[in-house]
Amino acid sequence: LESRYGPAVRVLCAFVQVQYRTLVLGIIGCSLFWTLRVVCDWSYFQSMSTVVVVAIVASIYTAVGGLKSVAITDSLQFGVMTAAALVIWSIVFQQFDGWQDIQARLAEHGIEDLLWVGRQDTTTIDVSDHTSEQVERALMLGGEHHPHEQTIVRTTPGWLVAMGLFIVGLSYPIVNHTQSMRMFAAKSEWDFKMSVSLAGL
Repeated sequence: LESRYGPAVRVLCAFVQVQYRTLVLGIIGCSLFWTLRVVCDWSYFQSMSTVVVVAIVASIYTAVGGLKSVAITDSLQFGVMTAAALVIWSIVFQQFDGWQDIQARLAEHGIEDLLWVGRQDTTTIDVSDHTSEQVERALMLGGEHHPHEQTIVRTTPGWLVAMGLFIVGLSYPIVNHTQSMRMFAAKSEWDFKMSVSLAGL
């Protein structure tokens, strides 16, 4: 950043990142504390001591090992998170009698709308009380106007939703400073591009 935009930008971005990462670490520390305190039923002292010890060990490990230690940790975390996701899915599916049962249970609680992602979604908007200018403005967001029914029908195809999620997935590793700094350590431009693609997926 300094070589491209000057020292002021470097200092400003460093300050922003220190604040940002401090907040993130605070969230992680609180999450770990309450997980141990509530889920594991540990005492306040045990939970807080564990958080402090983990923070100290992680700080020393990262400071001494540098970017290589972070890369190794990221690789290990990828394996742990993948295994954890598979375990969670298996537990969930053991609790239900297939996908239809999951849909029925969600419908019981009025949150079946969570399942529309990945398939076509059609929304009908009543524009009977809209002026012609308001209808035109609403049509700028897409949809088909049916003047006889006084409605606008918007259809969102599943592939568009999936593409949107892919773009969001790509934007995080590209825009997030801590992720882009990791990518600068890639051994070649091809490895850099593949890491972005994998992270987006």
